[in-house]
Amino acid sequence: MELENNYWVDSNNNSWNKSLYSKEEAEKYSNTLRNCRYCQGCQDCQDCQDCQNCQGCQDCRNCRYCLDCQNCQGCQDCLDCQNCQGCQDCRNCQDCRNCLDCQNCQDCQDCQDCQNCQGCQDCRYCQGCQDCQNFKTNPQRIFSEKQGSRKDQTEIYWDDLHTQVNCGCFHGNLAEFENRVIEVHGDNKFGIEYLAWIKRVKLYIGIKNF
Repeated sequence: MELENNYWVDSNNNSWNKSLYSKEEAEKYSNTLRNCRYCQGCQDCQDCQDCQNCQGCQDCRNCRYCLDCQNCQGCQDCLDCQNCQGCQDCRNCQDCRNCLDCQNCQDCQDCQDCQNCQGCQDCRYCQGCQDCQNFKTNPQRIFSEKQGSRKDQTEIYWDDLHTQVNCGCFHGNLAEFENRVIEVHGDNKFGIEYLAWIKRVKLYIGIKNF
């Protein structure tokens, strides 16, 4: 274990930040890795490469903050997923939540750009999903003015059955977006601004329960 540029680095170029880990801790976590290369801050993983702060993963590439995933690539904050690419905040690939760019998923919810999926709900532009094929043909969409804590536009797509809101890294239906605004901003000025827009959207597209 050598110290290089404020990182403890093992023989496979896995590293641990000296500011966060002692040399003894870095050596301990290094011994839990099996055939991993160029990973950072990971432990209990096997055959992974270029991952950061993951635990218990196998055969993953370029993932961040994942736990117990297998054969994933470019994922972030996922738990117990398999064969996924570019997912965010997913939980168990058999029952995904708030995922993005998934592959080989089943029973997804609030997903986007999936492939080979089944039983999707509130998803957009999935392949093999008839609802998404219909939605993609003629989506209706409106944008907000630049608003909220991001000082940027929020967009909503909708049809007769679904809504999809995209606001920064948030992707979900309108009801979930409303709950997220309340959770994050409460009754501060940003929350009031977002909630006023949500109210206008509901009136404009004529929905009550999305």
